[in-house]
Amino acid sequence: MLQPLVLSLATTLFLLGSVRATNDWSVPCLSGRCSYDLKNNTASGSLFISGSSKAISDITTAAGWAILDCNATAMNQDIRAVCTGNTTACSQLYSGGAAGTIVRLPENCGKMPFARIAKEWKHQNQTIPSQIKEKMQKRDDDPNVSTVRGMSLDTNFAAVDPSQNGNVSLFIQGSNADGANGDFTVTPPDRRGFFGDIADDVEDAAGDAVDAVGDAAGNVANDVSGLVDDALNDLYFNVSKSDSQTVDVDQPFTLFDQSIDCPASGDLPALKGEVKVGKIAVDAKAHAVIGYGVIAAGTIVPPQLSNFGLFATLDGSLNGVLTVNASATATLDSGKIQVFQVGIPGLDFPGVLSIGPSFVVNAQGIATLDTELNMAVDLAYNINGAKLFFPPDTGSSGGDFVPASTGLSLAATPNAAASGSVEAHIIPTIEFGINALDGLAQANINLDLDSSAKLTLSLDAGATASESTSTASTDPPSYYMNSYDDSSSSSSDSYYASRSTSTSDSFSGCVDVSTGLAVNAGADGSFFDLFDKSTSVSLFQKNFDLFNKCFGSGSSKKRMYRRHPRDILAKRALTCSASGADTTSLSSIVDDVISGDSITAE
Repeated sequence: MLQPLVLSLATTLFLLGSVRATNDWSVPCLSGRCSYDLKNNTASGSLFISGSSKAISDITTAAGWAILDCNATAMNQDIRAVCTGNTTACSQLYSGGAAGTIVRLPENCGKMPFARIAKEWKHQNQTIPSQIKEKMQKRDDDPNVSTVRGMSLDTNFAAVDPSQNGNVSLFIQGSNADGANGDFTVTPPDRRGFFGDIADDVEDAAGDAVDAVGDAAGNVANDVSGLVDDALNDLYFNVSKSDSQTVDVDQPFTLFDQSIDCPASGDLPALKGEVKVGKIAVDAKAHAVIGYGVIAAGTIVPPQLSNFGLFATLDGSLNGVLTVNASATATLDSGKIQVFQVGIPGLDFPGVLSIGPSFVVNAQGIATLDTELNMAVDLAYNINGAKLFFPPDTGSSGGDFVPASTGLSLAATPNAAASGSVEAHIIPTIEFGINALDGLAQANINLDLDSSAKLTLSLDAGATASESTSTASTDPPSYYMNSYDDSSSSSSDSYYASRSTSTSDSFSGCVDVSTGLAVNAGADGSFFDLFDKSTSVSLFQKNFDLFNKCFGSGSSKKRMYRRHPRDILAKRALTCSASGADTTSLSSIVDDVISGDSITAE
């Protein structure tokens, strides 16, 4: 059991990252504790390991070693090294047997901060460069420190036998915050860790606490569940928007586009390859400001994470546009298609823990149509203060997701029986690829923002009544020009505040258009025993009414029952419409920009 500490264990871990986790290249890791700091222009983090002094060592210049041959970017390799400094420091490597020891590497040797010595021997090449010979102190009779040594390095920590020198614990914290840690120099940073400066009067107490934690590292690794959650929330509150990554997307993409031949019919000539069966297209637009951070605890020997938490922050907007054009009886399904992908700078402690984020946009269109139809609808939302904590027990997730002003244009053939349904999705996703402990566990955590639009149409032939409002504007819908001004309407405006709607041609039946936004997170696989495919977090899920109206004799009908397009999706033969390729006969059902304030949830 841990002995009572002056500081709480949560505070201990807090200070562990802030005070003592700074990587000082002038101090050798010979006492069973070592740290490594990562800092670049896009991410920073700290990795701390703790165990027996026989389990952890150091082959940097601070411990008296000079590396003669080493590839700076390799993960697994054989190197040559020679002791040039204090022989007592060099000999510490052999106190528990060099093979199986976890060692800190110099910056210019290997891609990883720590490695396992898989094998150690007297190298057959005893050549030592003259500039290194000049620095060598007089050797004693210990062959381990008086000759050039060969060492096989790798990150196969699973091959280390814990019974040799005991467990080695690890603690990691990191985020895409810039400048939170010191650099890889021998000068300690002015600002340490992720939580700001620590007052001088607590440093001594923190040092005592760190020593106690180091002496009982095995217990700490098994008893930090709530502490990791606390540290993750502290990290979240210290990552500012100025540290976040910005992604802008403006990607038009056609999901489905097909034409067929139509024979002559009455006054209509034969048309070869000119009749549009159907076209579903999206214009995926998004602006996202993304931040993230991660905390993990466990053991590197044996390799196991006992605690893990990731947070992500998101502010921005979605401004996608869906367009549908159909001139024939058809069933269309594009399947899910990736329309955009870009990498986001990640967090990488090679061989120990790597986080590789990316921003992806997928889209899908599904339609079952028996009519000529043109439709365009915006998928527009504003996102403020969205936050994800994963797994869900590490924090509270949520945010503000609000519909923005939405353009809607729909035209169909009047005085004709028509039915159909359309569903389309534009799905921006933040993906976090996670690789832990040399690939021992890998998974993707995905935060999906599934914006969708649905149309259900049921019109009757031979209408005897019509509904009309003021004459529709002949200008193109404002969302095609991306110039709609929110200030043009207020919360008291009706659905038709910005534009008028024309249904002067006869329609009989009902039309329903809705949009939806579902913001959910999940994983695609198991990650130790911490989460799996069944783990999920819901941040937001609502459907919104845009337009629901019955015309003519249908106006007395009850509100339409909205069926899911997949429920009525049936394979139909592609057939030509009665009017051929002539879409000039289409009449507007609605052509409007709907104020975001007037859009209501179902």
